[in-house]
Amino acid sequence: MVSKCQFGTLAGVGGFLTLAGVVFLACWSALFDFVLNKQLVLSPTSYSFDLWADVPIPVYLEFNFFNWTNPDDILDPDPDVRRPKFVELGPYVFKEFRKKVVLGWHENNETVTFLQNRTWHFEPGLSRGSLDDVVTTLNVPAIAAAFVIRDYPTLVKGALNAAMILLQTNIRVDRKVREFTFEGYEDPLLDLAAFLPDGFLPVTIPFDKFGWFYTRNMSATYDGIFNMWTGKGNIQRFGQMAEWNYENPTSTYKSYCGWVNGSAGEFFLPKPNKESISLFSTDICRTLKMPFKEEVEVDGIKGYRYWGDEYIFDNLTRNPDNWCFSPSGENPPHGAIDVSTCKWNTPAFVSFPHFFNADPSYREAVEGMNPDPKVHQLYVDLDQRSGIPLQVEASMQINMLMQSYPEYEILRNLPKLYFPLFWFKERARIDDDIGSKIRLLNRVPGAGYVMFATMACIGAALLAIFAYYYIDFRRQRRSEADLKLVGT
Repeated sequence: MVSKCQFGTLAGVGGFLTLAGVVFLACWSALFDFVLNKQLVLSPTSYSFDLWADVPIPVYLEFNFFNWTNPDDILDPDPDVRRPKFVELGPYVFKEFRKKVVLGWHENNETVTFLQNRTWHFEPGLSRGSLDDVVTTLNVPAIAAAFVIRDYPTLVKGALNAAMILLQTNIRVDRKVREFTFEGYEDPLLDLAAFLPDGFLPVTIPFDKFGWFYTRNMSATYDGIFNMWTGKGNIQRFGQMAEWNYENPTSTYKSYCGWVNGSAGEFFLPKPNKESISLFSTDICRTLKMPFKEEVEVDGIKGYRYWGDEYIFDNLTRNPDNWCFSPSGENPPHGAIDVSTCKWNTPAFVSFPHFFNADPSYREAVEGMNPDPKVHQLYVDLDQRSGIPLQVEASMQINMLMQSYPEYEILRNLPKLYFPLFWFKERARIDDDIGSKIRLLNRVPGAGYVMFATMACIGAALLAIFAYYYIDFRRQRRSEADLKLVGT
């Protein structure tokens, strides 16, 4: 016989478990997102801080150089003969280590200002070739010098021409890979520029050597000063750029093209949508908008892939809104963007490697381009729930505008084309440690639903047992009452 106390306990426990299970089932998704967002918000004591301050994910930087095999033919009147021919060298692979240098937290930790210290170490076992390999390519300092003073008086151009003749400047240079990357090499034109009075040139050249990554290794200041939203108060701004070098917009591009926005690189918004993401790149001083491509799976983790499609490097002809992304006045065919104001007014243009997804005219002007979507794409894979990057491959090619400058003996009668110099790929992929944590994180919602559904089912079962015994108890009481009536 079940006592009244047991009836009460059974009903109370069953009702509590049922109610709690149903309530938590209804609120579990929002509750989990709330807790997750709290953990993602960046602060000096948050879980995300250690992942951000000293990035544990292995990052690699690959260089691939275009070796110019027929430089002596560049002035030949036959277009087929003078067309530059290239053989790709590399990759030359460097392992990258990233650490943040926090300068300050602001407005109750809503933003953080920091520097990014990046260090690279050559990985010969992952590379094809040696840093002592010699590359023949375009003399960038000479082309840049002529371009920078293209609007200067004839007298100034004549002086530069005389200097080039005196210094025996050539249209080609032959240098080692180590010099083109981090070590740099001395150039007489750079030495000459250092002697010019301040303000004579439209830009200040901060280098005593030329090299594409010269002074960048182990530097905390090269990438500039970042100011980023931490997500506190508004998770929809988590990891997004607020300012760069204390500016927004920057002076690099006019109008809205100079706006600083998008991810700073490591953090993206949780629960990303299937539309697009934005990423601010210091290498090109602008934000890139990358559309959603497809659902992917990385090490058993479901993610969304965003990529650089055929429209990401549109010119102003195909997209008039890009008018302010042409600071030099050039309007190249679609597939390459003008980054001259980002690179000390040199006529530099960025494309995908081998002019992938670009107008065919780029590849037709040279020989040796073989675009491959499996190798030359730009994409980012994000975890569907947390927005944590699972895999990144960022590939870009640096090209220099070659054209005739009649004022200079070595630059006369040059064909106009976008000369490919090298392309680089920055790639990263989560390791087992980070991957296991993300997989565990993604199992929690499902486990929660199972737990709370089980709780509700147990509660409902207890209520059913209570109802059965209660009905049976009431039936027995009525039977006893009926017997007493018969007995009287």
